[in-house]
Amino acid sequence: MKKIINRNINIITSSLIIIIFILSSLFSYQKEKKAQDEFVENSLSFLTYKKIDEKKLDKFKNSYNIDLLLKDTDGKVLYNSGINKNVIKNYEFDDIDIVKKSKKNYINKETKVFAKKSKNKIIAIKFYNETFILYLFKRIYILIFGMIFALIINKFFTNYLYDRITNPFKDRINDKIEFDNFKENPKKYVENLRLEKKKIQKENSNLKARILDIEKVSSNMEEGFIYFDKKGNILIINKAAKELLNIEKDKKLENLVEHDAYKLAIRETKLLKKGKNIELNHDDLSLKLYIDPIIDKEIVSYIIIVIDNSKNKKAEILRREFTANVSHELKSPLTSINGYAELIATGLAKNNDIKEFGKIINEEGNRLLNIIDDILKLSKLDEENLAEGRASVNIKNVVDKSISRFKRISDKKNIEIENNMDDLYIKTHESLFTDLISNIYENAIKYNKVNGKISINYEKDDRGIKLFIEDRGIGIKKEDLSRIFERFYVADKQRTRTLKSTGLGLSIVKHICDYLNYNIEVESEYGFGTKFTIFIPSL
Repeated sequence: MKKIINRNINIITSSLIIIIFILSSLFSYQKEKKAQDEFVENSLSFLTYKKIDEKKLDKFKNSYNIDLLLKDTDGKVLYNSGINKNVIKNYEFDDIDIVKKSKKNYINKETKVFAKKSKNKIIAIKFYNETFILYLFKRIYILIFGMIFALIINKFFTNYLYDRITNPFKDRINDKIEFDNFKENPKKYVENLRLEKKKIQKENSNLKARILDIEKVSSNMEEGFIYFDKKGNILIINKAAKELLNIEKDKKLENLVEHDAYKLAIRETKLLKKGKNIELNHDDLSLKLYIDPIIDKEIVSYIIIVIDNSKNKKAEILRREFTANVSHELKSPLTSINGYAELIATGLAKNNDIKEFGKIINEEGNRLLNIIDDILKLSKLDEENLAEGRASVNIKNVVDKSISRFKRISDKKNIEIENNMDDLYIKTHESLFTDLISNIYENAIKYNKVNGKISINYEKDDRGIKLFIEDRGIGIKKEDLSRIFERFYVADKQRTRTLKSTGLGLSIVKHICDYLNYNIEVESEYGFGTKFTIFIPSL
């Protein structure tokens, strides 16, 4: 680089010196020519001021080493030291005082003749001017001296300028070899940087295209997706991740979640350069986080997948509770059946008791079948793969069939049935809708009082239909109201055992409503009755 600087400075200074030398020489040359011309003109005036004689002319010629010509107006030469007498004509003095003639010569010398007329005589002076080229050549030593002086000065100036240019880059280019390459050939270094920049721009363009593709794919994902750069800044975050973690894009990798297990997992990922999976509770959600580094010799970015595990965790808890409850509920009727069957089989039962025992075994068997039937219904609803089978269904017909089906039981308790339903057609899954109405209606009978009452009403508007099934039964306590849709949950254990409930009816009701996209609400006052409201939205 120093050579380049020195060469360029030498070129610039040399050019300036040459230009200055030529311009100053031209000015000096013109000045000298003008002075010489003025001297000749003054000499002519001096020679013609008094009487002209040959001695005077000889003396003047020898003093200034010039040629002179003196002739009269008739052309007779009176004195001549080497000038052609025909160079000057008499008529040439008509309009001017001094006649000037010159003969150009661009290499050697320029010849000039000045003449003046005085007292019928003509005197002429012949002299020579150097050409500009010759004048320059004679002064060339000045140019050479200036060039040598400039080269010496440039040497010091080059070192100074080189240090001023390169020192700022020394802090930016940390690598010594790279800095030496820059000093040696900055043009090549800059060209390499330009090529590297183009390469990086192309890679960035490709990366942006890939990021856009990832954003499009991840935007529709149910799982949360977050992509971080090397420094831990979020580059991509989909809607699911924002909602699950309740964050925005300004978060960083280290403080994405305020949880000790998460922070420990991030430290392990960075240190070991391996993926890490963790489970944590965040804002009442059970989340699974899959943390993976993207490695190319070193970690270049991070990806975190966020999965809402709340449903699975809740399902696991329910499965365990359900298994325990099923075991208990099945064991109770089976124990009764086995006990009474054993008494009959061993002959310990009296003849009068066998009929009663048989009746109990039959009831417990039916209860066992009902439990199994309800369990199968719940299993099908949990799988959520029932065939749609939706058809036009008249709500009044379903209600009428339920009333007829349980008429023997309602009549036995002398329950008044008030059915205010009209013909209302909805598009729904007929068997599921029938189970929904039947379970609520059966509960209304089962938990009603003797001589009680059941009212079935509806309201209809543009949004849909509200169906009301209300009883004047025993009601539900406030502390139990929020749990009545749980599987095997019974508000009154003793009463439920008396009424032989499976504890699954209302759980089936809730599952059917969820499946059919209905909303169900319960109002109850303990000791006075319960009211179920089913909202069926318009299609």
